[in-house]
Amino acid sequence: MSVQLEKIDEDYPFIGSASDEPNDSNLHMSKQDLSSLTSREYWLKLCPQLHICDQNTLQTRNKFTLSPENGAKLKSRLDKDGYFLLPSSLLPWGDPDAQLNLARAVIQLKQNGWSPSFISIFDEAWILCHQLSEIVYQTTGNKLNMDLLTFYVDPSQGAGFSPHRDRQPVNPQESFRSDGSPKYVTCWLPLTNATTENSCLYIIPRQSDPGYYSGDLDCQHSSSSSNENFEENTDASDPLQRAINWGTEEGISGFQNIRALPAPAGSVVCFSHRIIHWGSRGRSDFSGPPRIAFSFASSGDDFEPPYFSPEHLPLPPLSLRLALTASQEIVYGKRSKLTAVDEKEEVLNGGGYVKKKKNENGENGWRIDFFHRLFRLEAHLFHERYRKKVEFEVQWAKFRRWNTSNTQVRKKPTPKNKKNGHALGVNGVLLDEEDGPGRGLPDDVVESGFGLLF
Repeated sequence: MSVQLEKIDEDYPFIGSASDEPNDSNLHMSKQDLSSLTSREYWLKLCPQLHICDQNTLQTRNKFTLSPENGAKLKSRLDKDGYFLLPSSLLPWGDPDAQLNLARAVIQLKQNGWSPSFISIFDEAWILCHQLSEIVYQTTGNKLNMDLLTFYVDPSQGAGFSPHRDRQPVNPQESFRSDGSPKYVTCWLPLTNATTENSCLYIIPRQSDPGYYSGDLDCQHSSSSSNENFEENTDASDPLQRAINWGTEEGISGFQNIRALPAPAGSVVCFSHRIIHWGSRGRSDFSGPPRIAFSFASSGDDFEPPYFSPEHLPLPPLSLRLALTASQEIVYGKRSKLTAVDEKEEVLNGGGYVKKKKNENGENGWRIDFFHRLFRLEAHLFHERYRKKVEFEVQWAKFRRWNTSNTQVRKKPTPKNKKNGHALGVNGVLLDEEDGPGRGLPDDVVESGFGLLF
């Protein structure tokens, strides 16, 4: 009997292709206005298998809990290794198609021009957070802070994020409690099987990372997450290089400390803000589904307060979900290749809110001011600290465009060129009042390393 190799790649239900034409071109992002985007009807037409503000759906899904013994085991594993993994076989999700329906929704969103993170519009994404919230609290003491993201990796076209830490506070030790638990963790849930063939997470365990608790060297507050800039740091201060070289004996490679975390759909990887992690590049001829994953973060209020009041949980109103997802596109826009427009340009285009525009690299990016308008619909409901972060990123996007056409971009700051006591860089540029329209990040944001990568 001959072996059918394609069956190896396609051992997962068909979810469609993001490159396929949508069923209804009138649902495309470029043809929407404010009225359609704030209506349940539009989003439910896009993803009819999902729900919005449906309490009946919520009532069919229970929170997961752990026995005190198992909770202590996972907490110990998180404190020792910086992460723990819960296989899907241990998690009674309630709906066997929960992850599959969300994965299909990501395909439907992408077919219509939307980012994968817009699955946060739907109840099913928030229900995942709700179901896992008690396990996260039992093992870390943290609560949902609304930092939600969704990732789509087509191994034939690209890879996941390059190596980074999720948070880079000035004093890393203060981002842990006295019992050793981290004040910020991420839960990463694959919606399709995440394998070494189509891309999965890779991490450096805590015990192999000298900067995990004590802090990195000269790289603190450098925010680059691009492969190009990351590879520039090849000296002893580079966090990944330092971890790989640390504590190795002659004849034993530090690369052997790198740990792959393949995980089937429905599993959960929970890791701290200090773990070095990245998404791998899959096999370019992989014929199975893309790697799709949903993530949410939980934190202590004294480290990073929730973006909006938890009183809106477990199912926030649609307008708040829309504002949050739009603002997350702004905050993480550097990785999504968003682009700003001149203030004199009008957003409205034939009744629609969206146009495509080439960015400075010649790549198509959605206009950041479109997402900014969506955020401002409910900006008053967000924590002041998060509003500052969003506004900073909007100004930075405008500044980057201005800087590209008017000045020479400065090299990434180091402790030798700190200003105001902070070696704060955004894409290699130090922003302050002297830098045209750019403005420095507020001190309270700087001190926790909000969203900054090494």
